[in-house]
Amino acid sequence: MNVTGSTSCSSCPSGTYQTLQGQGVCLPCGAGTFNPGTAQSVCSSCAPGRFMNTTGMTVCLLCAAGSVQSQSKQSTCVQCDIGYYQTDPGLTACLPCAAGKVTNMTGSISCVSCAAGTFQAQSGKGVCSACPTGQIAPTSGLSSCQQCSAGLYANDTGMIQCLSCPTGSYQDLPGSSSCRLCAPGRFSASSGLSTCRDCAVGSYASQNGSTTCTACARGSVQSLTGRSSCVLCSIGEYMDNTGATVCLSCDSGTATNTTGTITCQACLPGSYQSQP
Repeated sequence: MNVTGSTSCSSCPSGTYQTLQGQGVCLPCGAGTFNPGTAQSVCSSCAPGRFMNTTGMTVCLLCAAGSVQSQSKQSTCVQCDIGYYQTDPGLTACLPCAAGKVTNMTGSISCVSCAAGTFQAQSGKGVCSACPTGQIAPTSGLSSCQQCSAGLYANDTGMIQCLSCPTGSYQDLPGSSSCRLCAPGRFSASSGLSTCRDCAVGSYASQNGSTTCTACARGSVQSLTGRSSCVLCSIGEYMDNTGATVCLSCDSGTATNTTGTITCQACLPGSYQSQP
């Protein structure tokens, strides 16, 4: 019986190649390469942004969103690092999260805004930081915290609003974590003040943190502002009203031999007092 040999060679199908002459089979394109046509002696490399992880393929696949590939002829893509992201498929580089935003996982397709009370000053970061005391972040997505104004304070980290200094206290410095008590002789009747007020003449405040001043009692006076006590009327003087600034001298025919008197006594029979 006669055997008839092949009269022609067949083309290598797509996804395969053959470099050498006189071969009986075609070879599949390796990982990271492809061949869309027939009768090819070499396979093409997958372009950057694409990959192929199996052999004998006719196309390369796009790197998924959240991953990239900067080199050609690759069998895998690389996930974006923490602090980086990529929204679109088929790209060669990840993008850093902008200041005020972060991502704490690899392969992210977007970044998350820092929550209120936190911030991130740099790009490409994975975590936000709590605002320090004396500062706040009232909204999300901030790259820096805001100092509390004078009269306000923030006594904890991660706060979203400043607190007003309570009555009896003040704060003259911005960015403070506490308030200061008004000194004796001074007061603050409202909250959120940057300074305390002096007590008026005829009044005093003896304690730290006063919210009001007290009128000088009868028998005492105060002619100066911002005082922590009143002065007793001297011998020969009196004051029968509260909140006075000066003592009065006893009238003729009256006298007092003690300090802090609210009224003068009439001279007894057999005695007199002629000085007004």
